[in-house]
Amino acid sequence: DNTNGVFDIYMQGFTLEGTKIGDQIKINEDSFSKENNFPSIAEIKNGNKMVVWYGIGDNNRSCVFAQFLTKDNQPIGTNFIVNETIRNRTCDFPIVKSYSNNFSVVWLESEFNDRYVYLQMFDNEGNIIDQNKKVNEIKITSDNAIPSIQNSNTGNFIVSWHNNVNN
Repeated sequence: DNTNGVFDIYMQGFTLEGTKIGDQIKINEDSFSKENNFPSIAEIKNGNKMVVWYGIGDNNRSCVFAQFLTKDNQPIGTNFIVNETIRNRTCDFPIVKSYSNNFSVVWLESEFNDRYVYLQMFDNEGNIIDQNKKVNEIKITSDNAIPSIQNSNTGNFIVSWHNNVNN
């Protein structure tokens, strides 16, 4: 939706049979972010959810935004920024995934030609665990190195990404 010159993030619930549950819900707050793209959603605790997306925040900084929702898709608190805001960086393709009662967000962050995958972990109450972590050691040279995160069968998680490196 680009009604007010701002691209918005929406969600719509469905039953297992594909019937809509309620109305579509706008997730982002207009006063906080603009040019919102690449949403991802995960169920976290007690049916609550976390939605993450890329957007442009204050001072035209690229940010990974997030919003917690109740199991009935009502906002818990307000939108917040996941990545530690650093001037002149861009952040793309955020993904949220739950695992072992905690959850994490991964995204691609770049400045000029240096691209890295970053990670932010949260406990099952939504509290930040530690600081943003750079995942990869070798800079990414691909323009579309979309990161992914998946649970492992040991209760841990695995982060992957695409890179065009010749070793």
